[in-house]
Amino acid sequence: MNSLLKNLHVFILIYAAAVIYQAYDENEKSNMALQEKLPQIQSQIQKERKEKQNLEKYFKDIQEAKDRIELVAQKLEKLQKKLPEEVSDAENLNIIRTIAESVNMKNILLSPGEDKINGFYVAKEYRLKTTGTYLQFLVFLEKLAQQERILNVKSVSMEKEKEAQRGRFVLLNSELVLETFRHNKDYKEDRGIEAIEESFKGPVTLPKKGKKGKG
Repeated sequence: MNSLLKNLHVFILIYAAAVIYQAYDENEKSNMALQEKLPQIQSQIQKERKEKQNLEKYFKDIQEAKDRIELVAQKLEKLQKKLPEEVSDAENLNIIRTIAESVNMKNILLSPGEDKINGFYVAKEYRLKTTGTYLQFLVFLEKLAQQERILNVKSVSMEKEKEAQRGRFVLLNSELVLETFRHNKDYKEDRGIEAIEESFKGPVTLPKKGKKGKG
């Protein structure tokens, strides 16, 4: 019995690790659902770009091609604008801090990263350093997943508190990198009009059609 009691903290640690891993996995799935907009937009954009490329290649009437390509480009930009135009660092940092404080996390340090431009969208990271138990991190991730804003958990690193611990719950020092997205309002879809006009300065070659076999 004494041996079992001496190793009780080990069993608690193993159980807690399994619980937090499961919670992290569920949170990742939840965050993926929140980010469904992004891959859907990207998929639609790829389809529209293929259509634009086909227009550039096969239309022989330059004015018709320009009008059609402009319409496609406008559709692309409309899809891109489904992401929020602005992201408030102050609001996002306040949301993260409020959730962390609500579950009694300690030593909370928050810092925003630089904007990372990725074509039509801009990614922004927030780095959170804090101390808490496995259970506190579990509740924190659950509450974060319930937010309407897209706050993806990009990475998580944890290590056991090095100082001697008096309580029965294991304290962990952790660092989380959260990520959000906004529409890049300075991005303009390339129309490719100049290239089309250049191609129409020379002779137009229409695509060849396959010959039908004789019946």
